[in-house]
Amino acid sequence: KNEIETFKQHGVCGIKMCSFSQGFALNAPETLALFDLIREQNRRRDRSFFVVLDTFYEAHTYFGTNPDYTTTPERLGNLVRQFPGVPFIAAHMGGLRAPFEEICTHLPPAQNLFLDTSNAAHTLRRDEFIHLLKTHGAGHVIFGTDWPWFDPAAEIPSLSGLLDEAGCSPKEKEAVLGGNMARLLGI
Repeated sequence: KNEIETFKQHGVCGIKMCSFSQGFALNAPETLALFDLIREQNRRRDRSFFVVLDTFYEAHTYFGTNPDYTTTPERLGNLVRQFPGVPFIAAHMGGLRAPFEEICTHLPPAQNLFLDTSNAAHTLRRDEFIHLLKTHGAGHVIFGTDWPWFDPAAEIPSLSGLLDEAGCSPKEKEAVLGGNMARLLGI
């Protein structure tokens, strides 16, 4: 609770969590208590504190981590529904290397759910990526918050083409490429 308050005092309004590498389960009582604290902070403040979650579906296979610590679409979807007052950014469009059906089933559009594009255009099929763009809408898609997996100078034109194919307007493209993140940051 003190750390969250300190973050707020210093203007920090987001935190990146990687359950598989940090070794925690999303449904653990301590994790749920943390999200409850964030929800309470958001209820009492003008600006929302948001959470970026890494969603590497096969982390346990690649890194030998505990599969209970993987942020799956189902586990993330449960959090999104349980904590509507907490904006969540799902890295990799909701599930890096997750079965596409699981992303669609467990992560339907929600006011507090944002999908991050990092690495997703390289792991999802083009039609799957466009489906998620259309389903969630440009107002809930954010360019590359996870980390710069690839050169942004090459990624932006690639993403721009996908946004065009999804029927996004220039204003919607601006939102994805920076406006949505600026809104979450309160800038």
